[in-house]
Amino acid sequence: MFILSFPCATEDDAPFGWIKPQGAYPSLDAAIAAAISADMDLDSAVIEKENGVQASVNDWIAVRTAGGDLDVG
Repeated sequence: MFILSFPCATEDDAPFGWIKPQGAYPSLDAAIAAAISADMDLDSAVIEKENGVQASVNDWIAVRTAGGDLDVG
């Protein structure tokens, strides 16, 4: 499971601190596609894996392009 979130301008806008969850996706590719479709700033939007690994959407795209994964375990 991958959770897509983006930073909010104020804490009042975000129920969980500085980020506002946008949804959970079954795959990294689906989360990346959702961020692109929503026209998010890919450098500030964050995707978090179920095991807690977080990175910006741009970082995930770079890792996927290189054929890897940020956390194998």
